[in-house]
Amino acid sequence: MPFLERDTLADRLIYAVLLGAFFAMPLGTGPFTVAEGALIAVWLFSAAFWVRRSDFLTAAWFWPVLLVIVLKGVGLIYTPDFEDLGLSYAKKAHYWLIPFALSGLRPSRRAGKLLLYAFLAGLFVNACVGFLQALKIVPVFAEVGKYAYIGLYGGHNTLAALVVLGMLTASYFFRESSSSLHKGLFGFLIAAYFLHLIIMESRGGYLVFAVLSPMMIYNVLPRPSIRWAVLVYALLIAVMLASPIARQRVVRTIGEIHEHFTAEQSVVWGKAYTKDLDRIYMWRWAVDLFLENPLLGVGTGGYRESMLAGGGEEGISHPHNNFLHMAVSYGVFGIAAFIWLFYVLLRAGWQHRQYAVGYFTLCSTLVLLTGGMTETHILDAGGSFLFAVTAGLQTSLQEPNAAEQVLPDMNKTCAWPC
Repeated sequence: MPFLERDTLADRLIYAVLLGAFFAMPLGTGPFTVAEGALIAVWLFSAAFWVRRSDFLTAAWFWPVLLVIVLKGVGLIYTPDFEDLGLSYAKKAHYWLIPFALSGLRPSRRAGKLLLYAFLAGLFVNACVGFLQALKIVPVFAEVGKYAYIGLYGGHNTLAALVVLGMLTASYFFRESSSSLHKGLFGFLIAAYFLHLIIMESRGGYLVFAVLSPMMIYNVLPRPSIRWAVLVYALLIAVMLASPIARQRVVRTIGEIHEHFTAEQSVVWGKAYTKDLDRIYMWRWAVDLFLENPLLGVGTGGYRESMLAGGGEEGISHPHNNFLHMAVSYGVFGIAAFIWLFYVLLRAGWQHRQYAVGYFTLCSTLVLLTGGMTETHILDAGGSFLFAVTAGLQTSLQEPNAAEQVLPDMNKTCAWPC
């Protein structure tokens, strides 16, 4: 099979830009934002948006993505915060043009793997910068927390999710590899990403790792074993807590939880604002505002002003939860769009989990779901880009043609239970 099934100049340009975007994804928002503009420009000026319109019109993600875009626009009509957060959040809809721009791309399995190799390489470069920052050799570029060893990235929450995604992706290639050299390479990358994670102050990243690392452990173990999986899992958590940075963050969080639930009831149930565990306050207000506006929500970016208008002590931009953000902003329509899109991506990833891009799709969706419990990644530039690219990669999950179909190796297990 050719490297690109549709080997036109436009396809080559789109693939080249996408390859660069995958490498730059862990290195900060600037590079992949430029790449996004280039992708959309090639898609428009090559007339692919019209000539290949059937590619996105028939895609499984088309209707839920279109619904997300429409909701962001319609939500501006009734938001109480049109000029500030309303416009700011609505502008982020441009990321959802990426799946449309990628819909006509037909990369081979080899081309799909190369995209993921670029992502892993970018993560490793950023991890190396983070290690040099921890050693005081390279200056810290971002002001986030006490220890900002996050390399070239601008924040630790989305980066931590990308790092966990990198570990899961590298574990797939570890299991797929037949040579000791390749296994050693991907094992080294997993270790590097893990060490980078535990010198970042990211509770959300620790949570995503704790929930999804069993998938990585399954891939790394030579044969399935619950006993060994539990032992390795406990060892990884112990090593994580051996890091002073991770241990301090976890211990502080446990102390905040204890203080929160021993405070007065108005604080415990989120009626009153408290700096420690302020997410309880955010989530309580998101639920209350949704129940007051169940059909359409409070509009694009309307959460903060609606909270203050309802008597909230502190105005916060978003509820730090993907699901609650969609619910409070767009009501039942937002919930429907959210569940629909995640269902499409999870189903596609699960059905094609034996392939690299399929496994990446499955893991990316799970990372966004898990990380979205405590963060609103769909509002963050990095999270939005990852979400949109994951949807766009569905074109790589088409059934292989006759030239590519081969009998499976019965001696090789899948990267996740088949």
